Amino acid sequence: ISEDIERLQREIAEKFGYDIEDHSLVIYVRPKRK
Repeated sequence: ISEDIERLQREIAEKFGYDIEDHSLVIYVRPKRK
């Protein structure tokens, strides 16, 4: 986990008057075409 990304998320939430209660990252993948 990138500490920079975590910090930015907190800063952006704070800027807009929010507290982050929880979050997740979902990545959807598929095989590359040959």
